[in-house]
Amino acid sequence: MSGDTNVDFYESSPEFVRVWADSRLTISSALWQGCPDLDLDRAQEQKLNLMADLADFKPGGKVLDIGCGYGGLLTFAVDERKVGHALGITTSASQAGHVKSLGNPAVEVSDCDFWDLPVETAGFDSVVAVQSLEHVLAGAPADCGSDPKAMREMLRRIHAWTVPGGRFAAEVCVAGPAETRDDLHEQLDAEVLRNSRQAIMPRLGDLLNAGSGLWEPVSIVTQHEDMLRTLEAAGSRLSEREQEARAIGGDRLYQATCETVRGTTAAVRGGIMRIAWISWKRID
Repeated sequence: MSGDTNVDFYESSPEFVRVWADSRLTISSALWQGCPDLDLDRAQEQKLNLMADLADFKPGGKVLDIGCGYGGLLTFAVDERKVGHALGITTSASQAGHVKSLGNPAVEVSDCDFWDLPVETAGFDSVVAVQSLEHVLAGAPADCGSDPKAMREMLRRIHAWTVPGGRFAAEVCVAGPAETRDDLHEQLDAEVLRNSRQAIMPRLGDLLNAGSGLWEPVSIVTQHEDMLRTLEAAGSRLSEREQEARAIGGDRLYQATCETVRGTTAAVRGGIMRIAWISWKRID
């Protein structure tokens, strides 16, 4: 696909995403837990439960979802975990429009950038970010300076948005052990980031250090098997339903999505990236 045919993966229509993703339109790693008989819907539900546990969702509480996608975690928080109010932010018009169309009175979405959300926004018991911090860091204002400074400011803002004792849970693509392999980096740039938003994969240690004095790490798990199985499931669905996918999204979007799946798979297999599930507790 030539450079002038790029498409924005995150502006895919809900109908196109539904072809290859789960019923909640979750476009991040599922949680398979080594179970061979799980389908994608059940594996994604297990991941949503994991994020809810890591962020300590409370009945009647307030949740902020940074980079909320198509709203799967927001509706899960309200319907299954009985939180009182769930706010999602996203810079994708397609995603924001879909969340609004769900018509859930306890779910709110704001189509704004992380860095434009007022620091005065506060009162959240729980904050979650599922494969979105990478894009937040890439879009940091120039006055944030280096990556460590941007990480620190990002975590400081999230700290300000939570109540004392609040929790923050993130699923993050972190730099893997083979992060210096130029050939894989070129493939990642060519097949993933070309069809996506710019992203910075932080080193896990740098991210944890940036939260010093703000956030106490409660649990940290890194893995790649669940991500690989999720990508395999998405790739299989795209292949099996190619005609339908092309009819809904067009040839360019279908090809871009296949490239994204293929490039991300190569990056994970090659050790360029890993998934980290992190739970933090606010330090007061």
